[in-house]
Amino acid sequence: MTPEAIGGSPVRQAIAHASRTTGMSFQFLLSTAVRESSLNPKAEAKTSSATGLFQFLDATWLTTVKRHGAKHGLGAEASMIEMAANGRPNVSDPGLRRAILDLRYDPKISSLMAAEFASDNADYLRGRTGQEPEAGDLYAAHFLGAGGAAELVNAARDRPWASA
Repeated sequence: MTPEAIGGSPVRQAIAHASRTTGMSFQFLLSTAVRESSLNPKAEAKTSSATGLFQFLDATWLTTVKRHGAKHGLGAEASMIEMAANGRPNVSDPGLRRAILDLRYDPKISSLMAAEFASDNADYLRGRTGQEPEAGDLYAAHFLGAGGAAELVNAARDRPWASA
């Protein structure tokens, strides 16, 4: 499906906007949102902090907003997030933390951050695998983390006979 064929759905329009703005594949973003939330921006996982259209975990969301939020009008929010020595994001004010996390429910912001997160994962996978990541590799990085996806891609290439 092309961005032009999306019709009037606000969620699909948000995904198309993120694709146009960041250069990330519309089809990848759409299929990820379908897989993660059935295109429900209010989706919440029962077993983790995963929330929103792309089911961002709290720490992943905060880190992505810290890295990329300012590019998309979230400079104030990004500046409130501090990265601890252990690499974990922190927002000292609980109310502000909740407000930043609640941005996951906004389809436009969530789609933009998902596109930026996928771009970061693509860069990481290129460096760790020596090849251009495919959509499946990017989804593995979304689900497993970039490190886990790189291990999976390298194992599939280097040991195709091995079980996963």
